[in-house]
Amino acid sequence: MNGEHQVADHVAKSPRAREIGLGIIGSGRIGTLRARLAAGHAAVTSITVSDLDPANAEKLAGLVGGRSHGADNLAVIDDPAVTAVIVSTSEGEHLAPMLAALERGKPVLVEKPIALTLQHADAILGTLARTGGTLRVGTLEDLRTLFGITTEPVDHLVQRWIDAMPQYGPGHIDLIADLRAGLPAGLAVAGGYLDGIGVPACVASGTRAAASLTMPGVAP
Repeated sequence: MNGEHQVADHVAKSPRAREIGLGIIGSGRIGTLRARLAAGHAAVTSITVSDLDPANAEKLAGLVGGRSHGADNLAVIDDPAVTAVIVSTSEGEHLAPMLAALERGKPVLVEKPIALTLQHADAILGTLARTGGTLRVGTLEDLRTLFGITTEPVDHLVQRWIDAMPQYGPGHIDLIADLRAGLPAGLAVAGGYLDGIGVPACVASGTRAAASLTMPGVAP
């Protein structure tokens, strides 16, 4: 079950709410994905959207048959029709809408990471403890859904790796193709600097490298 469905199911079981109005804070790629999935949930009766770029909010609202509050996140959270909130902003913008929604007693689903500093993470945990609110984080929901891991973390560390990720410049795809084409027999390459830094891309590059060394006819 996807995270937005779990938030919807939580609200649906609440004695205070029979209809679910979903607020989407941030209408980029992930916000759009969440909104489209939520639009197919039977319990979701309305979707209200905001984004730093009001045009993006209008576009997503039109896509899912919802309403837009332009760039006003608080207007979405304070909207009487909104009973649950998904925060899918850029990482540095998570804190304010999360706290605002929790203070108003509205369940929240936030994309990972929950915060960029320990101070912000502690502020969120303190608000949860004080309000008794509900918060779901995309990573934890993925672990529960995919692997059945239901235990809660006993500790946390928020760390930003500055300048630690590969930077892909113009022509990167051709550069990597030339690299692979020039490899001598018996040598393969793998890693996040090749085809992408996400886990699936890294696993795929490792699988491709291993196959090129063990299976005849497979290109490195």
